[in-house]
Amino acid sequence: MAVLGFGLGALLYLFYCLVLGALTVLAVRNLKLVYALVLTLPRDVVATYRYLKTHAFTRWTSFRNETMFSMFDKQVKKHPRKVCWYFEDQVWTFKQVQDMSYRVANYFREQGFKKGDKIALIMENRPEYPIMWLGLSRIGVTTALINWNLRYKSLEHCIKIVNCKAVIYDEDLSNAIQEIYDCGGLKELKLYNMESNRPEGEHKAHEPIPQSVNLSAELKEASSDPAKCKEKIDKYDPLVYIYTSGTTGLPKAAILKHHRAIMFSALYIFQDIRPDDVLMTPIPLYHAQGGMIGVGLAFCHGVTQVIVRKFSASGFWKQCVKYDVTVCQYMGEIIRYLYNQPECPEEKRHCVRFFYGNGVNLEIWKKFVDRFKGIKIQEMYGSTEGNVTLINFEGKWGAVGCIPIWYWPFVPCGMVKINEVNGEILRDPKTGLGIQCKPNEVGEMIGVIVRGDPLREFDGYTDEDASHSKIAHNVLSKGDTVFRTGDLIVRDIYNYFYFKDRLGDTYRWKGENVSTTEVEGIVQKSSGLKAAVVYGVKIPGTEGKCGMAAIEDPEDCLNLDEFSKEITKALPVYARPIFLRVMKGITITGTYKLQKIELQREAFDIDKIKDKLLFLENGTYVPLSRELHGKIVSGQVRV
Repeated sequence: MAVLGFGLGALLYLFYCLVLGALTVLAVRNLKLVYALVLTLPRDVVATYRYLKTHAFTRWTSFRNETMFSMFDKQVKKHPRKVCWYFEDQVWTFKQVQDMSYRVANYFREQGFKKGDKIALIMENRPEYPIMWLGLSRIGVTTALINWNLRYKSLEHCIKIVNCKAVIYDEDLSNAIQEIYDCGGLKELKLYNMESNRPEGEHKAHEPIPQSVNLSAELKEASSDPAKCKEKIDKYDPLVYIYTSGTTGLPKAAILKHHRAIMFSALYIFQDIRPDDVLMTPIPLYHAQGGMIGVGLAFCHGVTQVIVRKFSASGFWKQCVKYDVTVCQYMGEIIRYLYNQPECPEEKRHCVRFFYGNGVNLEIWKKFVDRFKGIKIQEMYGSTEGNVTLINFEGKWGAVGCIPIWYWPFVPCGMVKINEVNGEILRDPKTGLGIQCKPNEVGEMIGVIVRGDPLREFDGYTDEDASHSKIAHNVLSKGDTVFRTGDLIVRDIYNYFYFKDRLGDTYRWKGENVSTTEVEGIVQKSSGLKAAVVYGVKIPGTEGKCGMAAIEDPEDCLNLDEFSKEITKALPVYARPIFLRVMKGITITGTYKLQKIELQREAFDIDKIKDKLLFLENGTYVPLSRELHGKIVSGQVRV
């Protein structure tokens, strides 16, 4: 027995020495990794704790088969008199919002709408906007949240692509609906208009559209009793459609189910937002960020929210003081606009702790934090339909989020190398799997699709081809199915992630994703020329990329006045090409994409380009002189 005991002890001692030796070798060979692990330990402890709480919340709500309206009703029961929304001089309590949503549900049920029907919602930011889709969801109707800036073909496309049976629109947007109606595009649909709630003097009278129902008047007479749906509504039912631009041209409708919408609200936990916080949302409610990540905090967690009709840089800090705002949402340009404002007393009297959103320009980020001391910028990464979300809860400059180093090998997402020419995933010739990126290597972010998990689900678009184009197989492991984000990301050794660019023909400007294919079609139609290429270009000191169009005009016959009128008429401000390059010819052969990349690289460099260059100024294209070019680059001329 003594010999056996001695033998086991010796073996254990030998095993201990081997493990210690292996760890020593690992430490020597990976000193940077060990250093990073030690340095990020405090961050990773917090991140792990918040992730576990977030995961528990989504699992629990999924297990209970919660819907967005059931989550909201719980908040009403908890604090019916608490303020749900501030909007200008209006105050809406949770109970008032619930009653109004019942009216919406009961009215449309009486009109014959039922589970599975779709209704388009086109409305500027106002409390009635989320109330509409909340109320409709109670009877199983899915609401299409349409960008109210859209016009003509794009607007009609968004309404029809999801087979809407009706349109609810803001009276102030009557002209946009009238234009489509006059062309016969909406005559088979029911139209409901909400009366303008603008202050007296700002409201412009509009002629009512034939067959349009005054919904504001109808809802006053509708019952506010709890709405009942004959059919069961569960977490897997579609809540809303949110539109996203892509490489296929016109906007795509992404399906957002109840459990996914509730998952968005879980950012309440990860961002460390408190029950007594007041959140200000000065961004559009048709976006997932404003409409779900913002409104979702009110509906699912009882956070008081300030809904802003339209962002005002000059009035922003006054609003923060007026409503005692503690947390703000943003899109990149908002940060720049605020920084460019002259100092005011309110910017030192507010109670704002942090901003959260995405797309802030790195240069402005640092200047903003230096000027508005005490405010943190918590940049995020994600998309409406995507299954990868990152959050920079620390406010580290430039990062869009982080993942604990120890947890990274177990996360069902990754970054793979991409062929820059055709956008295909580069694969290991031996295994056939995607080649994963090492620290400081740029690659496309992908997420493994896990059916039934709201954090990892991909519900796709109404367009099946568009859905399939975002999916790849056998990438991180044999048999997996992944969602391709289309975004190029890089991570450092500390596992901070940084956004680099977007794949495909899409660029982001003024907080909006713009499809170059869609804009190209309008540019071609407006110019009457054979070929046009649209791409995004960077202007120093601004967030994202603005639009630039290269037009083939061999005969030098482009009528700039007519072209300018058509462009400003057909495209919203953020989608209009800011720069114009008029060329004798554009190559549209198999190397078309390479040509486009070269055009993008040259951008509006007046020293490299010999073609005619123009700049959109006050709705008209004017020659881009060297003096004007200098003012744009230096920031003297705002774009």
